[in-house]
Amino acid sequence: MDYLPKEEHKKYRFAINNNLGNCFEFQGKYLEAVNYYIEATKYLTYQDPNNAILNLIRCYYTLGDFSNAKKWIQKARSNDSGMIPEKFDIQYKVFETIMADNLTVECMIDIQKLSIDYFLSMNDWMLTAYYSKLFASLYESNNLYKQANSMYKLALQIRNENIQGENEE
Repeated sequence: MDYLPKEEHKKYRFAINNNLGNCFEFQGKYLEAVNYYIEATKYLTYQDPNNAILNLIRCYYTLGDFSNAKKWIQKARSNDSGMIPEKFDIQYKVFETIMADNLTVECMIDIQKLSIDYFLSMNDWMLTAYYSKLFASLYESNNLYKQANSMYKLALQIRNENIQGENEE
């Protein structure tokens, strides 16, 4: 870091730790990812906090540690919530809803429609695929196989179209 301007150190420390967290998360090593994401949050003054916080929420949720996931949602909401971009706000709402103690099928369907419709309207294929698989898994665990199948089909369709699009370029 000595070769970088001192005022840029925090920015790059955030990026390095967040990227290392991503690497571990994509390998399914969620505890290691959490450690790097938490380290990244120490340098949030130079970055939009929503990326790192959502990374933590996603990992904690995957680990089944809803308590810590909820704490990070509260932290995100305690920041100026009027300043949270809609893309992040919807993701926070998804996790708030699916971790609620009183989760109903209707609530699950409502947040699924809201979020997936939003991601599709923004052409955000990565988030659409991720949340489609997340909802498919939730539907399966609630014996809602028709809805699960619909979500898996959407995720597969997005994957196939993106692969075809890459091959055509």
